[in-house]
Amino acid sequence: MPLLNITHIVYTIEGAEKTEQLLKQIAAYLRYSLATVDKLVTLADEKRNIEAYVAIPQIRLGHRLPFNLRFEPDTLTCVVPPLLIHPLVETALVLGAPAILQGWPICVP
Repeated sequence: MPLLNITHIVYTIEGAEKTEQLLKQIAAYLRYSLATVDKLVTLADEKRNIEAYVAIPQIRLGHRLPFNLRFEPDTLTCVVPPLLIHPLVETALVLGAPAILQGWPICVP
């Protein structure tokens, strides 16, 4: 998510509690992105990072952005390059926007 988009989201959020939640999720996402540039991570780490990433628009849109990210439990210890799943999730969010507005959840199995 481009930095200008993030700052715009922060600017448009109403309420201190939502803003605090949003900033925590942005910080978690950015911290992970910077800390894992040159190392491998587990799918469990990737899952937590994706959840932080998806929480950013969810805080703004609330229940209008249903999202489900599932992994088989025995795969969570697999080691992968960082941000491997991020492009799939971002594409699902961007291209799935019309379906989301119609009430369809986005699922990444």
